[in-house]
Amino acid sequence: MKIGPKLTLLGTALVGTTAACILGILLWQSSKVSETLTKHFDLQAQAEMTLAVDDARNLLDTQHATLAKQLENDMRVVLDLERRGGGLALLGDGVQWKAVNQISKDATTVTLPKMALGPAWLGQNSDPNTPTPLVDEIMRLTGTTCTVFQTMNGQGDLLRVATNILKTDGRRAVGTYIPGSSAVARTVMSGETYRGTAFVVNAWYLTQYRPIKDASGKVIGCLYVGILQEGVEQLRRAFKNVKLGRTGFLTVFGGSGSSEGVVKMHKDDKAEGTNILDETDISGQHVFKDLTARAKEAGGKVVTIETGLKAADGARPAILSAVYFKPWDWVILGTGYLDEFMEGQRATESALESTNWWTVGIGAVMLLLGVLVFILFARKMSGTIGATVTVMADINRGELDVPRLAARTGRMRDEMDDLGSAVNAMGDKLRKVVADVQAAAQNVTMGSGELTDTSQALAEGASNQASAVEEVSASMEEMTASIEQNTDNARETEKIARQAASDAGEGGQSVNRTVEAMRQIADKIAIIEEIARQTNLLALNAAIEAARAGEHGKGFAVVAAEVRKLAERSGVAAAEISELSASSVAIAEQAGTMLDKMVPDITRTAELIQEISASSDEQNTGATQIKDAVLELDKVVQQNAAESEHVAAASETLSGYAVQLQQIIGYFRLGGPAAAQPRARVSVKPARSGAKSLPARPGPAPASRPSPKAVPRGEPADTGGLDLDMDGDTEFEKF
Repeated sequence: MKIGPKLTLLGTALVGTTAACILGILLWQSSKVSETLTKHFDLQAQAEMTLAVDDARNLLDTQHATLAKQLENDMRVVLDLERRGGGLALLGDGVQWKAVNQISKDATTVTLPKMALGPAWLGQNSDPNTPTPLVDEIMRLTGTTCTVFQTMNGQGDLLRVATNILKTDGRRAVGTYIPGSSAVARTVMSGETYRGTAFVVNAWYLTQYRPIKDASGKVIGCLYVGILQEGVEQLRRAFKNVKLGRTGFLTVFGGSGSSEGVVKMHKDDKAEGTNILDETDISGQHVFKDLTARAKEAGGKVVTIETGLKAADGARPAILSAVYFKPWDWVILGTGYLDEFMEGQRATESALESTNWWTVGIGAVMLLLGVLVFILFARKMSGTIGATVTVMADINRGELDVPRLAARTGRMRDEMDDLGSAVNAMGDKLRKVVADVQAAAQNVTMGSGELTDTSQALAEGASNQASAVEEVSASMEEMTASIEQNTDNARETEKIARQAASDAGEGGQSVNRTVEAMRQIADKIAIIEEIARQTNLLALNAAIEAARAGEHGKGFAVVAAEVRKLAERSGVAAAEISELSASSVAIAEQAGTMLDKMVPDITRTAELIQEISASSDEQNTGATQIKDAVLELDKVVQQNAAESEHVAAASETLSGYAVQLQQIIGYFRLGGPAAAQPRARVSVKPARSGAKSLPARPGPAPASRPSPKAVPRGEPADTGGLDLDMDGDTEFEKF
């Protein structure tokens, strides 16, 4: 394949690869952006759900505080009305009541004292159209439900004797009672005010129960004010108007007891009163029941989960957020649909997809433009290279008279123009080189003959020098061997002398130690003589004492006599040993003196022998250097002789090579008269062997010869030295 198609394919591949890489990176980044958007919108949706439910809880908390404050005010109004009416108290007359438990609906008949406001009995009025003191007045003033309770028995049951709360049948709820087991009854009977939620007749209220006490402090009943939890219209509207996403909503249901899961507020009024805990998700799990348990455990914090809820068209992914409001025992549930929160993500992904398609289109256009540019560039380059190849082919055939290539100048000049100029310059230089080589070949032919004669003369002289150097080398070897023998003998003598000096020194030290030991022996013998003398004196004294003892000391006298004899003999022996020790000390001191005199003489002898040995070493070193120099000279002479013969043979071969070079260089045709010259035949003469052949000795390689200077065009070659390349000659031997 030619270079034009190759460049076109290369350019297409580069542009295509670049476009594919850019497109791949964009697609990869788009997928990463899509993943990031999914996570971001998912987190944002959960955050919005959490915030909405938390805001609802805060609203409920605010409403609770407001209602609690309102109940406090309402209770103060009730107490003020009670005080103005003369106060609540029990009258002595008894009245019969049919008491109904508001939880279990069990009925019982009891007789209780009359509860009166001032002097007036409150009565047993169940007709809402008939006024009842106090409770109807508070309803008129504040709109708050109000009840007067009377203690039924010791268990703490509280009977409604007057109320403005209506039952489902539309009548006042008098005759119903709160069982004493309830938290309300226990708190009131303990003399405390109960504040919180309570189940009143048939609904849950935010309430306050304050005890009524007689003059002795005994609890005889209580006053109640309360507001229906679901009855706050502003709160209901606020919860129903909340939208999570587009269609998401808030749900409020009970958290425990009989109202657990019962919906209290919902955007769809039909859903209120149903139990949300019975509903399941698409997997059949009671997700609302589990979420309620987690919300109650969270202690007022929002709990958020994702699940799939049932819908008319199948499953629908949803986000559920719940929080438990303990003061009212309510669970606030936010329901949002994931597809509504992800609308922004879908819009962004659509924009990214459109961008990707635009990128693909632009990449395709860039690919086409790149291919077109590379085709034009390849045609221009292949045309220039083709013309260059034609010129080089002509030169290869020996035609140096070739046309010049076109080359532009100026700003439009490029590397292809530089290539044309370089080929033109190469042709000019090659023509000059061929002409110079032809002239140099003729000069080499003429100078090779003179070189042959000179090299033969050098070879004969080198042979004579080699013979003389060999004789000198043999004499130096004998002299060096003799000097080495003398050096070895001197070293051995030096060693013996030094050993003798060392031994003499050690002998002197031994004699000194012997003299010292003998002196110590003499001292000890003197002690023994003294002991013998003292022993003799003791024996004499013992004999005297034995003589005084008479008959009883005879045995002791015999022993004393024997001891005296032994002491005398010991003294004599000690005296003899002392004389011998003194004589030995004198002899040993004389021997030590003689050895001390011998040591300096032996040491001086060793030093003189050492100087002789050093002189022999220096002579040996000098002789060795002379021998090495002679051997080196012998090697150089032998090498010169051998190289002279080879130079002679090479010079004769050079003549043949010069003729062959003329024939080879004639291959190139310069044009003009030079083209008509006939080619010379190659005629190589054998090398002459007039010089004596000498064996080559190992030695250092000869120094490299300097390259000959370039011969100027038109001048004869310098015959003073030639740089010959004989690597292709099998008869040439290098040294």
